[in-house]
Parts: sequence; C-alpha cells; structure tokens
Amino acid sequence: MDLWGYPHELEYRREERKGFREHEYTELVDDMGFVFEHRSELWKNWTVRYTTACAQDFLQRKHAPRGTFVVSLYRLFPGERRHVVTIRLKWPGKVVRGQTSVRLDDEKVPFSSSSPDRRTS
Repeated sequence: MDLWGYPHELEYRREERKGFREHEYTELVDDMGFVFEHRSELWKNWTVRYTTACAQDFLQRKHAPRGTFVVSLYRLFPGERRHVVTIRLKWPGKVVRGQTSVRLDDEKVPFSSSSPDRRTS
C-alpha cells in the first residue's frame, strides 16, 4: 500500500461479553474519506459516521455473523500507527437487500486519541 496516500487500518473485534473482545478481522484501506472534514467541531461526528459506513460495508461483504463489533480506526504513517476513533456497532448479520441502516449501540465507545482496549482471548 502506498504510504503517501491515505492508508488506514480498521480492526474488528467481536464483543463476546462485556469486557471480552476477540480480534476477528483487519482491513487495510487507502481512503481519503476519513479526512474530508477539517473543522474540529464536525470532525469527530464525521469520523464516527464514515467509520460506521465503512464497517457496515466490510461486514456485509464478509457475510459476518450477527453480533456486536468494536471497530478501531488507525491512520498509518511511515513507521507510525495513530489511533483515530473506536466505535461499537451492533451488526444484524444477514442484511436484507436495500436495507442500509444499522443501529449504533447507545453506549458508544468514547472518542479518544489514545490506544483502544487491547483485551483479547
């Protein structure tokens, strides 16, 4: 992947029960959509919204089974992996053709620039 583009990594962890997350997928993308919004007061909401849309698309293409996923987004730089946002997404599993909405869990993972929770099996 060209490191001079807009490389990002999305890390998908299935939340089996509260406090227990198991890594399931990692997606590498070169996508400038994450950096479209530059105004700080709108940037966080845009990043969550765009990350959610990308996660829905990926999980649908993978035919992922239903469940709750914690999705972390990282921006990749030469020699650096910078955390951008982490979301919690309730995935319904099989998506009916034409259905595009997936509900974000009411208890969102807080936006943070620090590393997300690393608990695995």
